[in-house]
Amino acid sequence: MLGAASEFSKLKELMDKVEQIHVRTVACRLQVAEEAVRDAPPALAGSPFVLEMFESGVSSRIKTDTLRLTNTTDTPFTDVMVLTELSGSTGERFANLYFVPRWEARQTLLALFESDQPERETVRGITSVKVRVIANEGQAGPLLPKVHR
Repeated sequence: MLGAASEFSKLKELMDKVEQIHVRTVACRLQVAEEAVRDAPPALAGSPFVLEMFESGVSSRIKTDTLRLTNTTDTPFTDVMVLTELSGSTGERFANLYFVPRWEARQTLLALFESDQPERETVRGITSVKVRVIANEGQAGPLLPKVHR
């Protein structure tokens, strides 16, 4: 029994270290996002993107919230960063940064928001979503997609 308890303790320590690395990685990504917003190129003309947010429900078998982004232009974009911030009904916030080297004209991309906790979404009851898209060709945002439940 003591051997099993010792191994469990080691596993718990390892899991804590992995969580610390994850937290630091997300913090670094968000720092990069802040720098990108500060140095962003001029705004893109018109409405170059269509965005829709799909929230997984509590009873859903899929526990991933999904943002669908479509480039509606005839222009491909390069070095694309998509900055997202979700707000929940309990005041929670979840921010992330996604990167795509090239986003083709008329192409649809999916940004997945996965929870690290079982039976839980990224935030409880999404109340708002803010999105900013930054590429070499220009930027757009904040964009406010409609949330589908």
